[in-house]
Amino acid sequence: MDEQTKHSPLSGPPSDPQSAPQMGPQMGPRSGPQSAPQKAPPSGRIWITDFIRGIAIVMVVVFHLIFILSFFHSVDIDYRSGFWFYEGRIAAILFMGMVGVVTAIIAKQKGWAGILRINVKRGLRLIGIGMLITVATLITFPAAPIWFGILHLMGVSLLLGLPLAKSKWLNLIVGALLIYLGQFVGGNEGTFLTLPFGIKPPGFASLDYYPLIPWMGVIVIGNGLGNILYKYFVQLKAPSPWQKGVAYLGKQSLWIYLIHPPLFMGILWMIFR
Repeated sequence: MDEQTKHSPLSGPPSDPQSAPQMGPQMGPRSGPQSAPQKAPPSGRIWITDFIRGIAIVMVVVFHLIFILSFFHSVDIDYRSGFWFYEGRIAAILFMGMVGVVTAIIAKQKGWAGILRINVKRGLRLIGIGMLITVATLITFPAAPIWFGILHLMGVSLLLGLPLAKSKWLNLIVGALLIYLGQFVGGNEGTFLTLPFGIKPPGFASLDYYPLIPWMGVIVIGNGLGNILYKYFVQLKAPSPWQKGVAYLGKQSLWIYLIHPPLFMGILWMIFR
């Protein structure tokens, strides 16, 4: 669910005919031997992030199918605990982690100016889509609308996390602290204004709820891990055909996420009516 640029990370910097090896040391008019040109950082998409998002979106699609069958058609499948609960939760955590990892990759490749421009755009887009989902669910599921779901979380976290975009260990510390604080805020009662922070009003119900505390912690930890592991990401060999297929799903994960629930509900309504 994220933007990166479109060139291969494996291609390296453009070749420069002037940097070809010379027979002897090259002398400038006023200097000694010229040092070798510095290698530019690789630029472009790193396929492993799309691959992981591809796995996550397949898991989300399966979970939503189970949820729709159980919630709307009374099929006896428990999605609130056990295997299906954890399958859905792991998929969400993978998506959150990749938001942070991709932030680190963009920061490495584009610098502060690039990450500011790109992440503000990414964040506002996700918040905007999240608000459209809020309006849609207020109309279609007024008893449990989505006030602050996973897209709201990701969008707000992209904006709030900008100062930490290039941090490694500080991100891990802040992320762990946010997750730790989650156990203290959940039991408190608040208003709709405190919903983003995990403090719910009495009687609150929602089809999808991922507050900043603790879930922004997963995104922040992903950012730290992305900065730590970046040097290994750019050394990955090219993906195999099946890995490319899964990565393609990851590139399209936002559209798949938005389209498949109403598609499933329509198809299953025709089957069960």
